[in-house]
Amino acid sequence: MSSKKLSFAENFALSGAAAIISKTAAAPIERIKLLVQNQDEMLKAGRLSEPYKGVIDCTVRTYKTEGFLPFWRGNMANCIRYFPTQALNFAFKDKIKQIFKASKQDSYMLGFAKNIGSGGLAGANILRGVAGAGVLAGFDKFQALYIAWRLGNEKK
Repeated sequence: MSSKKLSFAENFALSGAAAIISKTAAAPIERIKLLVQNQDEMLKAGRLSEPYKGVIDCTVRTYKTEGFLPFWRGNMANCIRYFPTQALNFAFKDKIKQIFKASKQDSYMLGFAKNIGSGGLAGANILRGVAGAGVLAGFDKFQALYIAWRLGNEKK
């Protein structure tokens, strides 16, 4: 395996793609979780005739009434919300890790501490940056979560 370092853009694109793939793979589980959690509101609104008996009942009833593809309803909003956070987090983590000067000669605990520190700083920096940019644009993470929640809870 070569030791070629990825550029910032390559790291950004690959990290973002990995985030989208993982969110898309987990989308059916997320949708069923949202339906079960919010069944009381759906019952009150008349969008659900009777409560779910459990996760399997919810899955079977959703498949019978809506089909296969609606398990991914709301996934696009989730991916749009998740992509920049994860892509920037991983891309900046490598840049911050270079500042810590992690090397193969470091002890396990020192290497571990540098890795945790660089990841923590990258995450804190991204949360600050993404939240700040979103607030300036009039669109924050809570709005994205609400949109994903609403799309995920829609029943046809």
